[in-house]
Amino acid sequence: MESKTLTNLEFSKILSIIASYASSRPAKERILNFEVSVDINFILTGLNETEEYIDYSEMGLKLNPGGLRDIRETLEVLSAGSTILGSEDFSKIKSNIETAASIKKAFESQDKQLLNKTTRIGERIKKLPLLNSLYERINDCFDDKGLIKSSASPALASIRREYIQTVAQTEKELNAYIAHHGDSVQDRYFTLRNDRYVIPINASSQSSIQGIVHDQSATGQTVFIEPLQFLGANNRLAQLRLSETEEIKRILTALTNMLYQSLSYIREQFETLVWLDTVKAKANFAGAYGACRPDVSEKGDLVLHNARHPLLHPNCVPLDIFLNKNQRCIIITGPNGGGKTVSMKTVGLNALLMQTGNYVLANNDAKLPIFTEILSDIGESQSIEDHLSTFTSHLKRLKEIADVADSRSLILIDEICVGTDPIEGGALASGFLKELCGRGAYAIVTSHYDSLKNMAFTTEGFINAAMEFDYDTFKPTFRFQMGIPGRSNALAMARAFQLPENILTDLVGVNKGERQNEKGLIEAIERERNRAESLRRTYVKKITAIRSKEQEIEEITEQLKEFRKTKRDKLTEEFTVELRKKLKDIEKVINKLKNTATNNNGQEIESAVKEARETHQLIKSGIEDLNQTDATTNENKQSLSVDDFKPGMYVIWNQNMRTGKFIRTVGKSKAEVDFDGILISVNVSELSVTHRKESKKEKKETGHVYAVRPLIRSEIDLRGKRVEEALDEVESYLKMADQSNLGRVYIIHGKGTGALQRAIADFLKNSPWKKKYRSGRYGEGDLGVTVVVFDPEADVDHMDPRNADKGK
Repeated sequence: MESKTLTNLEFSKILSIIASYASSRPAKERILNFEVSVDINFILTGLNETEEYIDYSEMGLKLNPGGLRDIRETLEVLSAGSTILGSEDFSKIKSNIETAASIKKAFESQDKQLLNKTTRIGERIKKLPLLNSLYERINDCFDDKGLIKSSASPALASIRREYIQTVAQTEKELNAYIAHHGDSVQDRYFTLRNDRYVIPINASSQSSIQGIVHDQSATGQTVFIEPLQFLGANNRLAQLRLSETEEIKRILTALTNMLYQSLSYIREQFETLVWLDTVKAKANFAGAYGACRPDVSEKGDLVLHNARHPLLHPNCVPLDIFLNKNQRCIIITGPNGGGKTVSMKTVGLNALLMQTGNYVLANNDAKLPIFTEILSDIGESQSIEDHLSTFTSHLKRLKEIADVADSRSLILIDEICVGTDPIEGGALASGFLKELCGRGAYAIVTSHYDSLKNMAFTTEGFINAAMEFDYDTFKPTFRFQMGIPGRSNALAMARAFQLPENILTDLVGVNKGERQNEKGLIEAIERERNRAESLRRTYVKKITAIRSKEQEIEEITEQLKEFRKTKRDKLTEEFTVELRKKLKDIEKVINKLKNTATNNNGQEIESAVKEARETHQLIKSGIEDLNQTDATTNENKQSLSVDDFKPGMYVIWNQNMRTGKFIRTVGKSKAEVDFDGILISVNVSELSVTHRKESKKEKKETGHVYAVRPLIRSEIDLRGKRVEEALDEVESYLKMADQSNLGRVYIIHGKGTGALQRAIADFLKNSPWKKKYRSGRYGEGDLGVTVVVFDPEADVDHMDPRNADKGK
């Protein structure tokens, strides 16, 4: 990829942003030196690594090489094999070994299912050298401050022990000597000069002390003398210091040789940690900027929904842009300062991000082909030294582009063929773009030439695009609109910058001149599109009101649940009245039996006994019904665990009072229940036990309400939930919504880091609804909402003029 394009698109600034998420200098430098690749395997590997790291993070596994130290110079010294390493080198290597051990321990502490999952990150961590013996030896030799411990070797311990003893004995004798020669001593203390013990003596008393003079004070009144009787002690201390230095050198040499023998493992460990730090930076960048994984398009489709410019995120207006083999060239027109160049750069930068193995700032349905060249002409290129004017510098650049452009090139030109006569410049631009598109190249250009707008209307493979302009405020809105041309609106922009009206007189005349009809048409189109956008916003408000009504319905559902709970009290009261009535009937039967027995009439006795049995059976059945109702009510009130449910048992889902059959437990808190042939995963805490399934016949005969048809809202709010919890709720919700004949539903996950959005998208890709979801449109929540469409007719946007005839 040519460096001029990377400079024009300011790609180095984007890499600097990514590098800021790395912990170590080597990883930062590696990111800053990312090369744009055309190798699909390289690109997919980079994307896979980023995805794996994000997946691990969402599982709670933090692979952060924060303690990584830069040992590149140390590795070079070891490779040369001629220098003894210092304590700082060993400290760095020790820190890297600790970091590697921490990462490997964190990885291996996860459950076996995670460990058995084959990933590039997992494989490299499993192969990460630990170098335990080397770590223990370095730790034995150095303390926390990087100083050699006395325990590093027996010889060093012996030397330091003797040194300490000799110092103590010498200082004791010095104190005694000073006390004895108090008249000659300047001050009653001893000190060191040239690492030898000396005593400060008055210059006038120097002759009274036999010894070697090492120094004198600035005034000359005091001399520092090493008494002859301490010469031996000082010499011994000097000899011990030399021995200590030699022993430390020997220890460092042995340690250096150990490192040299493990050089390949140390290098592998360092490279793995730098690589992991790089992947971490890419993943954290994706999370912070709401970036998503793009698909590499082998068919040549370029699809970007809600694409953003990294340098303007999150305060930029996202754009939707599409290119394919039938639509190769986009001509963007509109006012200066309206965002034309930013829109063009947004496409180029996202293409570069993908081809360096990074996520792109767009929705998760992003597709990008691999471009062998991204060629740009952006900004002023005139040069006095090279005798290039604005126009000739652009011509030179067009020649360079024409020489290399082919079917796998992306051309980005800002203000194409500017700096010359508009008619001639437009014709030159038209011919240039037709030639490039004829070769199969993709092109996005900005211009103010009307001839290019007309060409885009009439030439196959070309399409107009505009930057929206608000004619009420006379300001650009920075919204990108495909399919229509834009006006330059020079007059409005000049007035926005408060140029005097007398200067604008001629411009006002031009706007009222011979091209008034054409400009009026473009303005009318823009006005209609703005009106449609206004209608869309009104539509969103109405949808909000509808959702408010759904909330009211949900409250009514809660009231129905309460009604079911209190229904037993009413049934009990009715049963009591009926029971009293039956008791009176029993009394009558008993009296009748007594009278019959007195008359001794066998036939009447048999008839009375039969009547008594029938009455007894009715009362017994009623009591059983009441006990059944009471048992069900008590069971609903009990706190049940997973172990209380058995396969085949009938249960009630308290959220919507539906009766289903318990199938099996899922984990510690979930259960799989069959609701009329539909298997749904439900929280155990939401289930109650019932001893019998309420058949349709029973419902019809009793008239009692045993189940309420679920009222499913058209949205589910998952903000603030953990990924695992959110995915469980989404699965249950979508199954119920699909059976409730809803046209489409909204999954609200928010923008945040984008982790929940990606998890939901990955779930939907492998679900029965994998071809039925999309990202939220403008006014629906944008990146914060995912829409699942069960009925395509329900998803027709009637506010869009392109769909005006649909649904009629």
